Amino acid sequence: MGGQPRYPYPTTVWTPAGGWWCEYPKNCKKNGVKTSIALFGILSLAFITSKMIERRYSHTPPPAITGSHGHH
Repeated sequence: MGGQPRYPYPTTVWTPAGGWWCEYPKNCKKNGVKTSIALFGILSLAFITSKMIERRYSHTPPPAITGSHGHH
């Protein structure tokens, strides 16, 4: 059962999970840490870049709306 036997697969492919037919990769935790650090770095860079180019405009309502006409 199970169909075809395992065919030859590329051994140079790196994945955090370990690649094809890997029961439990010996360096799974190390690969997970590497991936987490890389993801954190990329997301931090995106956040900092977004924060740098963000523009906020303050909106002050005109005096007629706030009711301050100079007298009470």
